[in-house]
Amino acid sequence: MFVVVPITDVVIIKPKKFGSDIEEVIAHELNSRFSNKVLYKVGLCISLWDIKKIGDMYILHDSGSYQVVVSFRLICFRPSIDEVIIGTVKNCTPDGLHISLYFFDDIFIPADKLRHPSKFDFEQQCWIWQYEDDGESADLRIEKNDTIRFRVEQEVWQDPNPNGEKQDQNQPVSPFGNKSPYVILGSIVSDGLGLTCWWIN
Repeated sequence: MFVVVPITDVVIIKPKKFGSDIEEVIAHELNSRFSNKVLYKVGLCISLWDIKKIGDMYILHDSGSYQVVVSFRLICFRPSIDEVIIGTVKNCTPDGLHISLYFFDDIFIPADKLRHPSKFDFEQQCWIWQYEDDGESADLRIEKNDTIRFRVEQEVWQDPNPNGEKQDQNQPVSPFGNKSPYVILGSIVSDGLGLTCWWIN
């Protein structure tokens, strides 16, 4: 679910930070820049993991600040395809389920990736799995705030750079439009997946 990603970038150290511990200053600048940000095709940055190398410093003549190239590693959220995760149902719509991990909300399970057969209850705003087995049947509901286990099926990326690479024509359309740079599409079409209370025994 979490990966450590190596990155090299330029850090600007302003004159007011001169005299402070250089590694602490750089760590603070990197955390401020990357924490809780999505890097395209990398994932959601959680925090700085470590600093591997601090290069030579150069003075910027216009501001008097130091410029330094830093090699470091970030811990990022990017689950692998087919990984199984437990989250919380944030919202139910006729299109599917919106799932939250509290620190990351852009997860969606489309209606065709729910258990079959399922139907949407417009009055209660919930999904119902019409379970049948050996002549027995039951309506198993999926409602807001339920705990759900799902499998990661696909990633959908939106390049925030207008001059960046073209959108992959083979990837699905984001259910959240262009507002979310990184979306995870999930599925519960397998035994053991779905609400955790379904599989207690």
